Order: sequence, then structure tokens, then C-alpha cells
Amino acid sequence: MQDYFYIKEKLEKFNFSERLAKLGKKFKNKKIVILGLNNSFKLLNAEYNIESYFNIVGITDFHLQIPEEEKFRLIHIDNLYFSGADVIVNFKENGSRIEKYLRKKRLIKKKMKFINIIDKSFLTKVSDNIALLKKIYTIFKKTKQIIPIVKDLINYGVDDVFSRFNYKEKILELSENTTNPIRVMFFVFNYKQWTLSNLYFELRANKHFRILPIVVLPDSLTNKEYNSVEETIKYFQEKGYACVEGVEKDTCKAVIIKALKPDIIFYQQPNYLRAEYTPECLSEYALTCYVEPDFAVTKQDDHINSFLDNRLNNTWCIYSSNKYSLKQYKNVKITGSPIFEKYSQNISQNIDSLWYKSKTEAGNRIIYSPSLIVNKRINKNDFLEYQKEMLYYISTHLQYDFVIVPHKCLKKQCLDNAIFSEDDYDSYLTNMTAFQHIFPKNINEAIQFYRTSDVLITDNILTAIEYFPSGKPIIYIDKGQERNLNEIGEKIFKTFYVVSSIESMNIVLEDLLLAKNDYNFKKRFSLIGKFSDYFNKKTSEIIIEDLKNTLKIENSSVAEITQETANIEQNNLSEEIEISK
Repeated sequence: MQDYFYIKEKLEKFNFSERLAKLGKKFKNKKIVILGLNNSFKLLNAEYNIESYFNIVGITDFHLQIPEEEKFRLIHIDNLYFSGADVIVNFKENGSRIEKYLRKKRLIKKKMKFINIIDKSFLTKVSDNIALLKKIYTIFKKTKQIIPIVKDLINYGVDDVFSRFNYKEKILELSENTTNPIRVMFFVFNYKQWTLSNLYFELRANKHFRILPIVVLPDSLTNKEYNSVEETIKYFQEKGYACVEGVEKDTCKAVIIKALKPDIIFYQQPNYLRAEYTPECLSEYALTCYVEPDFAVTKQDDHINSFLDNRLNNTWCIYSSNKYSLKQYKNVKITGSPIFEKYSQNISQNIDSLWYKSKTEAGNRIIYSPSLIVNKRINKNDFLEYQKEMLYYISTHLQYDFVIVPHKCLKKQCLDNAIFSEDDYDSYLTNMTAFQHIFPKNINEAIQFYRTSDVLITDNILTAIEYFPSGKPIIYIDKGQERNLNEIGEKIFKTFYVVSSIESMNIVLEDLLLAKNDYNFKKRFSLIGKFSDYFNKKTSEIIIEDLKNTLKIENSSVAEITQETANIEQNNLSEEIEISK
């Protein structure tokens, strides 16, 4: 669903209906394979009647997630060569790079045509180049330096270089005004996925920075996977954060950004982001920073992930969790993961009391974290049957104390794949927690449970990685899912206890918790020590130090903010917010 609205927005900018009609005439009676629509094709086909223009013989993508009831043939990307297609119609951005990849890997025949639906017209390209020349002149006039400009032109595409020049202008503006604190804004989509609390409070305590209210930008398509905006704002306000809604309900535009005039924007975003929230647009107002939310352990595909690419190439700085992640992007700095900072915080006094068993009964605390794996080896019915078996296991093994931590995308995936209705999903969780098993509210609370547990059971690699710094053993349920791990991911995976059935899981649990045989203990802690920089880094401090060094604000004469000044600024902010509404 998210891909559909993102692609639809792009298509409208390229006069898709008109282009579709022209291409339909040009390739009449040719065999067409659609690339890049994934599970958006059904909706777009219903809206634009794409099949009436093309003789479609199949649909392909680098990661097929199309529902089973799709009437068109699904073609794995590796089988494109033998698909019988005459033309590949590509709906992804950066089509030239995708085509180059497919031809280099000999995944398509030489005679196959490759057509990019999302491609700028000649007049648009000319207009963009004129605007770019004007921007170059403005920057040169201010800096009197041509070499940095030439480097940016070489290193970035036409769209991305606009952002780089906007950032240069912003830095010049900040350097000219050294008496006022730098204004920092955080974008938040849902409090359950918020991991930047340490950074927020440390910046708020630093006199060189002025923290603006957190801006809540909801997914405007559906709230099924997230709590409502009101719930998120309430959560932050109760925790002592200033927080406002960031989207006009009528226009769905984030005018609050312009009103609050940030200098720096930090964002952790879901896969979908409307055009007016992307760094390409945000760079007009502020230096945008992306903080990688997870500790990434999967390899980056050789082909282009257009959603991720479009955002990260337009950010001012990318703070990455480790050297194996996001290395293909520019402006990447290694800081560790903000999630791991939670392991150094004090454990809440009431966490132990929330476990059903007494803390004096050692070796009985289990985290179970289910996710949705649907692939060649497991389908919708298999998923439901497996969850039924796990529920039975939990209800009949009362010697163990379980806390259920569903993967953060489980609800959305179940709804998108029609596995559960929203009511059925709620019933599923109710059944899971019917035996006094706790259901943590957010990632911060979940990590506190991780630290007081004895073992994790999961079928999701990212959940296992989040748990890994706890030092506790991990039982990984292998359902035939693709892992595609990078160097550090492979090393961590080798410390897991890998099982393929509930019966084998039970045997490993008894060996670990009852017989106390943790065979991977030394291997696990050796790895934690070897990569201690990643697991023990104070990410927030590193980011703040980098901001100071890059913006040269360490020695700036920023005035101390008195309570009176703070009140005046807060009143001004309130007025700006009201005006923007």
C-alpha cells in the first residue's frame, strides 16, 4: 500500500496517463514485463487500466511481495532472461542504473528493450539545468571557490547537487551568525519506533543548540500499523518533550517546518515518506541528518533501492551503525546504533515485578518475538499453524516465564497480506498474553525486558541483532528466509542456536535453561568484545561532537539561555505554530 501511493505520486508528475497511451501504441503486440510495481500493480492497474495498453506476460521485482491471488505471472528477477519478454517497462527510479545492472549480470537479453516510465522530459531537464546554473553562480559569489563546486557536480546527480548547494548556503548562514544557538528539529512518525531520546536530551542540555518541538508526521495513508498522532503526542508530552502535529489535515503538507525555521533536522522514517517530507525538499530549509534506526547486518543489493537512495543521497549527513552498512552512500559517518545506548541506562525498578515468575527463580525468563515470514517454504496457512503451535507451547510450559515482543512490522504485514483483520490481530495478541505474559509498549521498554531475560526465541534477524548486546543466548527459528548477511551479520549469526521446529526449540531450551549448557557462550562474548566499539558506543555523544566539529561551533560565543529568554522563545514558537495552522 505504501509503495502504491509513493509511485502514484511520482507518476502524476510525469503525466503518466499520456505517456502510457503513447507507449501502448509504440509497443502494441509486444510482450511486456512490468518491473518495480511489486504489490502496487493491482491498485495501479485498477486505476490506470495498464493491461489495456500492454500485452503483459509477467511482473517482476528484486523482492517480490505480490499477493498470491495476483492474476499475472510472477517472474523471479533471475528468470527474466527466459521470460520471453520483448520489453521491460520499469517503474523504479534510477532506471539507467538498474538497466546497467541487469545487462551486466546478463539477466536480460541484448535485444530486450528497457523503458523507464519515471523519466524526466527534455524540457524539464533543460529547466533543471538552468536552475542549477543559477545556484552555482549564487554559491560561487558567496564562497569565491570553484573547486568544491566542481567536486559536487562530479560526485552528485542533477537532483542531488541542489541539496548539496542548499547545505552549503545553510552552513554559510550559520557561520555568519555565531551568537544564536543552532535550532534542531526531530521528525517522529510513531513513539514506539523512537530511539533518539538520548540525543534529544543531550542536545537540549547543550547551550550551543536550541531544541524545537518534536514534529509528528503520521503515515497519511493508514494508521493501522501505528498509534494515532494524538497518542504519540501524548506520549512525548508525558515524557517531558515539547511536541506538535506536523501535518495540515486539509493539504497534508508539513508547513510547520517552514514556520519553526530549523537549522538541523534529524529524522528516522518508515519506508514511505511523502514528497514534501523527503530530504530533497527538506534541504531547502535545514541540514538534514539521517540516523540509521537499526544495527544493519544485511548486504546492500547491487541494484538501486530507489526509495532509500532518493532520500539518503539528499541528506547532509548519514550516521551509520557500522562500517558494513550504507557504505555505498556519501557523507556516511560511523556512530554505532542509538538502540544499543539503551543497554547502558538504568533498568526501571518495576520491570522485574512485571515478570510473572520471581527474579529469584533463575533461568526461566524467555522473550518470544514473532514476525511474518512468507516464502517458498512457508505460506499464510503455515504461519497461522505455527503461531497456534507456539501459543499451545507457551500455555503448556508454565515452568517458563514468557514476554511477547512482536516484530514492529508484524501487524502491518499481517493486515497487508490479509492474514488477520485488525480485530483478529488484536485477538491473536490477547490469546498470546492470556497467561500473564507481558507485551512491551515500545522498543525502550522491550530492551529493558531483554536485559532481565535469559533467552530470546525469534524468527527475525533484526530482532535477534537488537537482543545480541544483552549477551544472552538466542534461539533462531529458521523458516527458509533469505538472510543475505554482511560480514558482521555472518559472525553474529554463527552464535545463534538455529532450529527449524518447535520440538527442536524445546530441546535447545531445556539444554540452555535447565541443564545450563550454553555452548556458544564464549563465542558470543568474544564477538561482543571484538566489536565493542559498535555495541558500546555512545552514539549521541559522537553525533553531537561531529556537529560541533563540522559546523565549527565549539568556540562560538553562544549566549546562555535564561529562563526569561526561554519563555519568550517558547511564546514565539507557539505563535509561529498557530500561524502555520
